[in-house]
Formats: sequence, C-alpha cells, structure tokens
Amino acid sequence: MAPTIDETLTGWRVFTSDAGRYWASRERRFSRVAEEAGCWRTVDGDDLLDVVARVAAQEALGRMAPHL
Repeated sequence: MAPTIDETLTGWRVFTSDAGRYWASRERRFSRVAEEAGCWRTVDGDDLLDVVARVAAQEALGRMAPHL
C-alpha cells in the first residue's frame, strides 16, 4: 500500500506563497552524503500533489545516497 500524503510529508512543513505556489521545507537537514547526492531541503510545485511527489523523490534519494 502506498503511503498517505500525511505520511509522506512527515518531517516537512508545507506552505503556499503569495502567488499560490506550494512549497515544502524539511524540518531537519539531510545528511552530508545525501546533500552531496543532490537532496534538496526545500521543494516547490504547482499543487499539493506535485509537492508530495517532489518530497517523496527527495526522501527516496536520501535513503539511497549512502549506497550510491
């Protein structure tokens, strides 16, 4: 079963800009290894589902980073 939006966004703060764009910022930094692999602590998207997908991608990269 796929994780819910709430589960995917655990540890992230979601907000909207004045222009109506969605953003999410990770509450804790990624490890140095994950950041060097390209993890971003803040992502944006056109809508909530876009942000959820981007957060999921960053978390997946963070989990894979030590093995790259």
